[in-house]
Amino acid sequence: MLYINDNIELFNLEVGMSLVSLQRKEYALRYRRKTDQSLCVAAYMLLRDGLRKEYGITELPEFVFGYHGKPQIKGRPDIHFNLSHCDKAAACMISDRPVGIDVEIIKPYEPELVEATMNETEIHNILDSTDHSIAFAKLWTMKESLLKLTGEGISDNLHNLLNDTSDYIFTTRVFVEKSFVLTVCETKK
Repeated sequence: MLYINDNIELFNLEVGMSLVSLQRKEYALRYRRKTDQSLCVAAYMLLRDGLRKEYGITELPEFVFGYHGKPQIKGRPDIHFNLSHCDKAAACMISDRPVGIDVEIIKPYEPELVEATMNETEIHNILDSTDHSIAFAKLWTMKESLLKLTGEGISDNLHNLLNDTSDYIFTTRVFVEKSFVLTVCETKK
């Protein structure tokens, strides 16, 4: 299930910090900007609320970290989740199979960034679109959500990353009025 908080400007960080685990508080405080701290806490709260709703889990989730540092819920390898945030929103996806999520602000089109991160077909698709910025954000969030699913993080293989995605399901949503794009990537099985 997908959970989104796109009213971050209303988020109360002080209250949020009182509702999360010590582990998450410490992690949030690593961010310098209060906005980033709020987003980090808001994403965790989405996970906390989703676990309560979907699994009846009332204790605050603690994380253990797998290969490449991907977080997992301590003692619950059957529950897969991923968190993401940008300045406009925090998001959480909870699933019974491996999952990755990415949310990004729609930024002005930058040809140099497109060249550095996209292959020829993707560049062609972006240039053929009616809105280059949205088309780039869709592809970028697809790539990052796949990397977050696998736990690999940003790699040198960005150009070819989406060449074989037959084992994955991508769901992308564009929030034009809020100016962000969100993509969820899940394994098919």
